[in-house]
Amino acid sequence: MRSFFTLSFVAYCVMTPYALANTEDHPRPKPVEDVYIGIQAGQSSVDWDVLNQYQSQGANIDETAFAYKLYTGYRYKNAAIEFGYSDLGTIDGKVPGINAEAEADTYSLSAIGFMPINNELSFHAKFGFHAWDYTERAHWSNTFAEGSARYSDSGKDPVYGIGAMYELGKYRFRLEAERYDIDKADIDFISAGFAYKF
Repeated sequence: MRSFFTLSFVAYCVMTPYALANTEDHPRPKPVEDVYIGIQAGQSSVDWDVLNQYQSQGANIDETAFAYKLYTGYRYKNAAIEFGYSDLGTIDGKVPGINAEAEADTYSLSAIGFMPINNELSFHAKFGFHAWDYTERAHWSNTFAEGSARYSDSGKDPVYGIGAMYELGKYRFRLEAERYDIDKADIDFISAGFAYKF
């Protein structure tokens, strides 16, 4: 028993200087804790059975649109909570004598989990809920009549996504793919942008 303690003490005396030197050469990264703001831009696309039916009947519909979002969040270590506003763009549709367009925007609150690869690169996944507003407008003109109509709706549904992020000083560059559930439609939003951390 005495020899065990003696060997342990000798090993401690020998290894401690190396351990301290290693700690000085490779200090542990400080825990991440900050508030940030950011902007993303990209393309949205709509998956909706109604649009597929219209297209099968000869309608010309562009299911993609330019979209962007603004967001702010608080990150602590490998988790964050984020609030954002997203303009998911406007899609256009045409049939003989009728022009129509639909647009959606939303406010979201999401929880994000990060998986760091190193001090700069990380991957993340997010899940939350969003409050959306949807507006549809149509205008028709033919030999017999001319007119317009407007329809709007709102609701709350889930939002989720995955992404990658690269940190460079005070900036975080982010690539992300999200899906917004809106009633019976799904809107996919692929975007790139950056955030500034305080």
